[in-house]
Amino acid sequence: VTFLPTSVGSYYGMLIVSGDDAKNPIDTLYLKGSGINSALSITPASLNFGQVPVPSTVLDTILLSNTGTASVNILSYRLSAYAAFGVVDSSAKQIAPNQTAKLILSFSPAGPILYSGTMTLTTDEATPTRIINLSGTGIQGALSLAPSSIDFGPVDTGKTAQMADFIHNTGSASIRIASLAFKKPGSAFSYTTKTAIPANIAVGDSLEVDLSFAPRLGGAQSADLLVTMADNTTASLAMQGTGVVKSSGGSGVSAPGAIVTALGIVPNPTHGAAACEVTLAMPDVVRLIIIDATGREFMAEDLGTLAEGSHTIQLATNNLPAGAYFVRIQCATAPSMQTHFILVR
Repeated sequence: VTFLPTSVGSYYGMLIVSGDDAKNPIDTLYLKGSGINSALSITPASLNFGQVPVPSTVLDTILLSNTGTASVNILSYRLSAYAAFGVVDSSAKQIAPNQTAKLILSFSPAGPILYSGTMTLTTDEATPTRIINLSGTGIQGALSLAPSSIDFGPVDTGKTAQMADFIHNTGSASIRIASLAFKKPGSAFSYTTKTAIPANIAVGDSLEVDLSFAPRLGGAQSADLLVTMADNTTASLAMQGTGVVKSSGGSGVSAPGAIVTALGIVPNPTHGAAACEVTLAMPDVVRLIIIDATGREFMAEDLGTLAEGSHTIQLATNNLPAGAYFVRIQCATAPSMQTHFILVR
C-alpha cells in the first residue's frame, strides 16, 4: 500500500479484500494518513549591505523560516567566488516546522566600487535550489591639498606672512585627520586651524589650515607639513619662503619681493560682491587672478601699472559657484602673493 497525498491534510480510505473463505468472504482494512509539506521562507530575499567604508567588515543576517508542516533539510550552502562576501555562520542543516534559523554573512570591500554576488542554498524541497542575491558598495575618503604647495615669496625678517591651504575630501566616505605636524619642527613656519584636530571631513567638505611664515634670518627657507589620517595614510604640503633682511636706509626694502605689503578680501566670507584690497610699496605692473581650490583659473585681469599705496579692486563673483577661492596678485618685478575668500550662495 502506498500513500501519495496531493495536499496538506488528513486522508481516509478502505482496502477491501475478497476471498473464497465461506465464513469471511470479505475483509476490510481501514487506511488513514496525513499530508504534510515543508515551506522555506527566506528573509530578506536579497541582501544589500549598503555603503561600507574601505577597509572594514560588516555582518548581516538572513532568516530561514520553515512555515510548513515537515522539516526542511539544507544540503549545501554555496557562495559565489567573490572575496568581498563571506560566510560567518551556516550551521543550520535542518529546520523543524515553525522554526527559524540564521544565516550570517559578511561584506569586506577592498576598494570603492559596487560589489555583487550570490548565495545558493540546496534543500530537499520540491524546488531544491534557492538563490539569494548579494550586493554592497565600498566607499573611501580621498584627501587632496589645494594648493598642493605654498610659496610665501620674500618676507622681511621680523614680519609675518600668512596664506591658507585647504584639505579636501574628494572621496566617497568621510575622512578623519588624526594630526598635523611639521617634519622638522622649529622652523619659521607655523599653522593654525579653526577646527580642533583630530577632525572629521565629510564627503565634499574641506578643512582650512592657516599658514604663517615669520623668518628670523635672511635667505631661502622651506618646511613640509605632514597631514596624517586615522588610517595612517599621509599627505605632505611643501612650503617655502625667503627671509629678507632690511637695509639700514632708504625705503627699508632690500628686495623687490616686498612690493606687496598687504593683501585682503572684504567681506570674507561673502554672499556676492567682494573687493580685493592690496597695498604696494612701489609702483608695478599688476595682474589679478582668481582660482578655485583645485587650481582651476576662473578669471584673470590685467590691472596695468598701479601706483605706490593702497588700491581697492572689485571682484567679478557673479558667475562663480559657491566655494573656496584664491586671489593671486602677480607683479612684474616680484613673486606672486595670494589670499583666499569663501563665497556663499
